[in-house]
Amino acid sequence: MPVMSKPLVVDNVVKRFGRGDGQVVALDRICFEVDHGDFVAVMGASGSGKSTLLHLMAGLTQADGGHVLVNGQDLTAMNDKRLTLFRREHIGLVFQQFNLIPTLSAAENVALPLRFAGVAEKTIQERVATMLGKLGLGSRAKHRPDALSGGEQQRVAIGRALITNPAVVLADEPTGNLDSANSDAICRVLRELNETDNVTIVMVTHEPSVGMYARRAVFIRDGQLCRTVDTTDVADAAALGVMYQEVLSGGGSAAPTHDARDDEVDRPVSETADV
Repeated sequence: MPVMSKPLVVDNVVKRFGRGDGQVVALDRICFEVDHGDFVAVMGASGSGKSTLLHLMAGLTQADGGHVLVNGQDLTAMNDKRLTLFRREHIGLVFQQFNLIPTLSAAENVALPLRFAGVAEKTIQERVATMLGKLGLGSRAKHRPDALSGGEQQRVAIGRALITNPAVVLADEPTGNLDSANSDAICRVLRELNETDNVTIVMVTHEPSVGMYARRAVFIRDGQLCRTVDTTDVADAAALGVMYQEVLSGGGSAAPTHDARDDEVDRPVSETADV
């Protein structure tokens, strides 16, 4: 029986910004793996590297060393055209700013990846209707973004990310522009998709209350993965917040380049536009 490739593997990745004396090592030989059906929260302060890590995993930024593999395919070996086509099919992206096209309806925004892929119109209509229904947006299908709440817009963005059945969904601060009620609602949507549909998710956040919705939380400081926590072993968001603050204050130390699940300590990343 063939062995399935992991949805995501980050292997010994290095990322630097600047040159000479001003050079900053944003990612320092990062090793990170995500299994099928995993839900990982990558947590860190501004400048810690969490968004740069996500951008590398999405192929939006090129590494200076190492490899990023999605479904066994090395993103670092692809040219721009191949990377764009591969990302369209295998990587779902959810952004803090929603990034919906304002002149298109909710249904049309969700349908975009399928239209780019040349999927038959009847199939598009069926899949989009199913997706919007799953996200509780069936009655909002014809509404444009300016007629939707922030939470509804983010659900549309999630639907667009999921419509191609990608290997992994990468969410960059998906609750950053939402109030607490909508933030909780989006987190519940992501958790339900992970639990019921086995969607593999990596989510960047700095909020312990959001991180608790994931199966495990990975803490980042100064471009290194410092600690991994199984959230099922954590009492609540406050307890996770205490662990997070310990890492931010230097209580967690960088580890060898093993996957975080093999050791209590692990390694991580840095960023260009962290929030």
